[in-house]
Amino acid sequence: MDIVDLLKISGLILGTISVSSSLLFFLIKWSAKLLADRIVENQKAELKKEVEEFRINLESKNETALEKLKSELDLIKNANITALNEKVKIYRLATDIFSDLIANIDDDIITIENKHLFNRERLKLYGYMGMIAPQPVMDACDNLTDYMFDIFEKENEYNWKILRKFALDLLNEIRKDININVSEIIYNGPR
Repeated sequence: MDIVDLLKISGLILGTISVSSSLLFFLIKWSAKLLADRIVENQKAELKKEVEEFRINLESKNETALEKLKSELDLIKNANITALNEKVKIYRLATDIFSDLIANIDDDIITIENKHLFNRERLKLYGYMGMIAPQPVMDACDNLTDYMFDIFEKENEYNWKILRKFALDLLNEIRKDININVSEIIYNGPR
């Protein structure tokens, strides 16, 4: 074996090793890429699962919170409706008390019993209204009550126009408070 043969064999061995190394490198690179793709796919699937679980959990929490808010809103709404109904009852009582007395004054049947009954009823009314009515309603009620007592005590003569004005002032303040119609009632008749 001469040098040329040795060089050929060496070249062949080196070529084989080089081809094998290239092939091995390519296989390793391909395997690494395949493994990396599988890892990425597994991570994607895991992330997708976590996102879906998070979405479901968030939707569940949102539904629970929404139901709680709806329940609280219903309670508030019912409380407001109840309060408004109570206000209307008390304000109706006010109109009943005053209208009965005004009718007695109009019919000239003011007795000591009528005065005492009015006084007892208006004290109850004042307590009821004091719990729910704003100050403008209380002021209008006070003005009408004071005028009634002035008539009883002969400090003022009965004047239908003045009485009507005080009564309409009270009704207008009540209407504003219960927010049914805030436009003022005015008397447009000839009296």
